[in-house]
Amino acid sequence: MKKKKIEYAFDFNEDKEYFIYLYACGRKLRKKKLAVIGENKYRTYEEWAGYIKQKYCGITTKSLEDFKRFLRYKVRAFKKINGEYGGVMVPFVIILFTILFERIYPDTDSVTNFCCIAGLVWIAGYIIVKFVYDAKVALMYEDYLEVIENMLEKRTMEEKK
Repeated sequence: MKKKKIEYAFDFNEDKEYFIYLYACGRKLRKKKLAVIGENKYRTYEEWAGYIKQKYCGITTKSLEDFKRFLRYKVRAFKKINGEYGGVMVPFVIILFTILFERIYPDTDSVTNFCCIAGLVWIAGYIIVKFVYDAKVALMYEDYLEVIENMLEKRTMEEKK
């Protein structure tokens, strides 16, 4: 099966930009992820912000406004998802502990107890990892939005002069 070439809106590849952001924040990345970001390895936030400014300096103010709206949508979407995870996690953890305590009683065998506990721990771990990943992506979008807003503010000040 052939992979389709994906065209990204505003030349924004979420995975690539996320890895670049993580690297700029001091996170160590594996070789595969480093290969995705290529030469875009920035050590500081300022270098990363400069990369964004350089990348989007050539587009029109209207396109930059549209991109700002796109980023705002992404920030709102991730915040909504994070809120929903919080609403799901509390009842899930309560149910998890209830089931664990019910399964610990000696009237069942230890293999059943172990399988139930392992499955529940795996599910809880998966949800927590997904929650943390989404929070990090939301932070990237917020920082990206801040840089774009600064660019727009600077452009409007220059246009007023």
